[in-house]
This record gives sequence, C-alpha cells and structure tokens, in this order.
Amino acid sequence: MGSGKTTLIHALCKELNVIDSVSSPTFSIINEYKTSHNHSVFHMDWYRLKNIEDAIETGVQDIINDASSYIFIEWPEIAASLLPHDCLQLKLSFVSPDERLLVIN
Repeated sequence: MGSGKTTLIHALCKELNVIDSVSSPTFSIINEYKTSHNHSVFHMDWYRLKNIEDAIETGVQDIINDASSYIFIEWPEIAASLLPHDCLQLKLSFVSPDERLLVIN
C-alpha cells in the first residue's frame, strides 16, 4: 500500500488521453474510463476480492478477454490465473517517502 499504483495509473491514463476523472476503484472494483477517441480503459482494484470466484462474479473475465481495451489491475495476485500469459506486469515497491522501485516483467 502507498507505493503509487493509482498515481501511476493516473499518469498512464493521461498519456492515453482519458477524458474521465481517474480514481481508485477500491470499492467499485472496476472503473471504466473513456479516451478522447472513445476507447475504453479499465482500471481494476482486486484488493477487496477474497478469491478467484469473487473476481469471476464481478465480470473481470469478460473485460480481460476484450483485447481492444487497456486494462490496469491493482492487486492482481488474488486471481492471477485469469490473466493472459503475455500481459505486462509492473511491480511497484515503496522504498522511502521519496522513492519507489518499479520492476517490469
């Protein structure tokens, strides 16, 4: 927590020309934003999900299987088996109040 996940996603959405307000989907689980070209960007936060069944019930599989959208997921570990094998994974770690570590796989 506090590593900057939502801040990073906010910056990525800005680069994608998202016109909607970007906020953490901690309680809604899934937020959908539109770009200036009317493309969808999905922002998910799986922190509150208890297991993979919770993820499936929220409909994340339909979104993940839509290759035409950008999808950003915070706390994906709970249902990592639902993710495509070729997805880009970023791991942010809190180093200090002024420093974060970003690892890209």
